[in-house]
Amino acid sequence: MRKVNGSFLIAATVASGVLWAATIELRRPLPKHLATTEPSDRAALILPLQVDAAAFRQLQQELTADRIDVRMQPTNTNEAEKPLAVLVDASQIVRLIVPLDPAGGTIPAAVTNAARQWAAGRDAFVTHCGHCHGDDGLETTYANIKTMKAISTRLTDQKILDGAAEFGAVEVSSWSPQQRADLLLFIRGL
Repeated sequence: MRKVNGSFLIAATVASGVLWAATIELRRPLPKHLATTEPSDRAALILPLQVDAAAFRQLQQELTADRIDVRMQPTNTNEAEKPLAVLVDASQIVRLIVPLDPAGGTIPAAVTNAARQWAAGRDAFVTHCGHCHGDDGLETTYANIKTMKAISTRLTDQKILDGAAEFGAVEVSSWSPQQRADLLLFIRGL
């Protein structure tokens, strides 16, 4: 796996060459070899097979309340590659990528915290922004509403928050720093 311009290039190798290669990118569909064919209305956190089974079951229980399914499948197959935890929304769009330490099979608290923060940001976005922008940030039918797709590549976090208050009638100044951080983490994946 190589990080290329914010994306992760992963490949499974065979003795004579590459069997498949795929890029895992934010805001892009999950590569077909990782996507599930089962329809779901929930987000999913995909963990590599190297994760300890007991830690996996515990994380499943912890994230149930956040409406995030947890599944184990290979996110890489080359032992030299750093494993990834990948969070996808119900449409199988990659929303969060967290590189993991290949040693040990534990799930770092950072993965659990990031998944929970994303879920809290999703809930805040749907509640406060979704009526105009749609739950996925792509709605543009209201007057002067622009798509939120890849907005974090165009605007700073502060400009996004300022715009929410100025144009969106969402007063985020009364929100805690954690609530604003949750919302911004979700928006960065749009």
